[in-house]
Amino acid sequence: MAVAAGVLDETQRRTLEAVCDTFAPAVEAETDDAALKDFYARSAGDLGVAAQIEGLMADAMTPEQIAGYAELLDALAEHDFANLPLEARTQALHDTAESSHEAKLGVQSFKGLTFLFFYGLVDE
Repeated sequence: MAVAAGVLDETQRRTLEAVCDTFAPAVEAETDDAALKDFYARSAGDLGVAAQIEGLMADAMTPEQIAGYAELLDALAEHDFANLPLEARTQALHDTAESSHEAKLGVQSFKGLTFLFFYGLVDE
């Protein structure tokens, strides 16, 4: 699926990819069902979820809204979010959401959009 022109810089994009993979990481399933194993082994990154979110931002958000989400991503990037292990990223998102009402809304928006695209994108 084609995505519109980018509205994030490389650091913000990498951070968004890590945020999406935090909400929808690859999971090792303990099953003999190959299809189920393959399903659980997919992460948000495998499906290009962050690119879909960025495309939606470009198509549907005002410059001020984009700047707000970019600010949230910048705050996470200051702590090298993209290079943290999954547990630390999860805790960082919880801490960020608890820091202010606006941050909570931003984290919840990224979570909802991650799941929308993770479960809603059609396999090609």
